Amino acid sequence: MSPIGDLVYLATVFASPAVVIAASLPLLVTRQPRWVTATTVGLTFTAATSFIIYWYLWGRAFEYEDTNYKPAPPALDTALSIAIGVCQASTLTLIALGGFRLVTACQDRPARQRAATDVPSV
Repeated sequence: MSPIGDLVYLATVFASPAVVIAASLPLLVTRQPRWVTATTVGLTFTAATSFIIYWYLWGRAFEYEDTNYKPAPPALDTALSIAIGVCQASTLTLIALGGFRLVTACQDRPARQRAATDVPSV
């Protein structure tokens, strides 16, 4: 792997759970449209599941190499790459969704404040 690939890999393996929690909690505890909540739950589930699958497969690969003194089969390496790729993609999509909702909320705020102050007095 290239140094940038190694860095992305390490960041995903070690920081992904914290990033997923940090990105999904604000989206789940604030009032959001239903599609945002459903997408957040789906992406969080996908990231968590693929992360757990990755570590399970990593354990299998380690066990295989430790007991057989041979490299893991190519199918196992491919499955490891797919699992970590799914985790990366769902984590990045969750971050993008959170950023999109933050920008949208900031752009809508002045319009809402103007509408609240434009109430005619009696």
